[in-house]
Amino acid sequence: MLRRRQPWMLTLFICLTLTGLFTYLMDGDTRLIYANESQTDKPDAELNQSAIVETVKSYSDQLHPDDQLVEIEENIQVKASHLEGVVIDGETYYYHISPHMSYDPVATGEVSVEDVEVIHDEEYDDSLFVIYTIPNDLTR
Repeated sequence: MLRRRQPWMLTLFICLTLTGLFTYLMDGDTRLIYANESQTDKPDAELNQSAIVETVKSYSDQLHPDDQLVEIEENIQVKASHLEGVVIDGETYYYHISPHMSYDPVATGEVSVEDVEVIHDEEYDDSLFVIYTIPNDLTR
C-alpha cells in the first residue's frame, strides 16, 4: 500500500530546490561579474603599451611603406621613423637604440634626456632599446 507523503516534505523539497537554483544562478552572475572585473583589472594604457611597443619595434626592425629612407648627410640614410618617431593614436613615440648610431631627438641633441618620458626600455638584440615620448613635443 502506498503511503501518502507529508505535504510539508514536498514544500521543503521545493524550497530547497529553488534555494539551490537561486544560489547557483546568483553564484554564476557573481562569477560573470568577477570574470569581467579581472579582464578590466589592467588599465587600457597597460594593455595598449604592449601594442605600442610591438608597433614601434616593428618600425625599428622593418621598412614599412610609410617609413621611407631619408638622406640626412651625404651617403647616410635613416628611416623617417627614426628621425620623426612613430605616430600611434595621435601620440609620437621615438626610439633609441644604443650603442648603435641613432638619429632620434635625444641622440641629435634636439631635446635633453630630462625632457622625455620613457615608455619602455629593454635589452633587445644585444642593444638597449628605448621608447620615449616628448611631453608637449618640443621638436615641433
